[in-house]
Amino acid sequence: MSPTAYRKAPLLRASEDGDVETMRLLLDHGASVDVADDDGKAPLLRASEDGEVDIVRLLLDHGASVDVADDDGKTALLHASEDGEVDIVRLLLDHGASVDVADDDGKTALLHASHCSDVETMRLLLDHGASVDVADDDGKTALLHASEDGEVDIVRLLLDHGASVDVADDNGMTALLCAAYKGNVDIVRLLLDLGANVDATSAAETSALQHCSCRECRALLRGAVRL
Repeated sequence: MSPTAYRKAPLLRASEDGDVETMRLLLDHGASVDVADDDGKAPLLRASEDGEVDIVRLLLDHGASVDVADDDGKTALLHASEDGEVDIVRLLLDHGASVDVADDDGKTALLHASHCSDVETMRLLLDHGASVDVADDDGKTALLHASEDGEVDIVRLLLDHGASVDVADDNGMTALLCAAYKGNVDIVRLLLDLGANVDATSAAETSALQHCSCRECRALLRGAVRL
């Protein structure tokens, strides 16, 4: 280990221990704020993942790179969004974190928050300009994930922020197809009310009605087809 790496190592240990005062002392004596561990995680990433608001604030005040990423391409904002740390998400955004940066799987902070059904974090990200129709490596947007998972409040939030109602993933699945397949009646109703294309078909050339898994969904879809 080089003398420089040896000098920096205590900051990582103090960060992992949540020891704010030791970190402050080390930083005031010249420790590198962006030193990374073997996974490429700088203290800011660890603290954001662990919900350590005071450490995140300390590191940012000492010039930590807000968009530094680990070996998986995850920034502090992605870690905080994935773990539901809304106060840290807010703090990072206030310090200029890139809201639409994606990790190596193509997932942005909005997509991570969507997977966690975290409405508050998603609203915060959208209010800071997050792209509502950004898709992961499978072509799935947050709307598609939420429609499939039965998250009515998230679907409504995304649509209120301009999500494309008929966007499709790599398999040609739209939000309506996803919701119908899972039998998510309230979401099917909401999507139809907002003009979702009832005749859209997947890559397998099946419609929402053919995908439908429950009687009430079929009734809604049949009514929409007749219109």
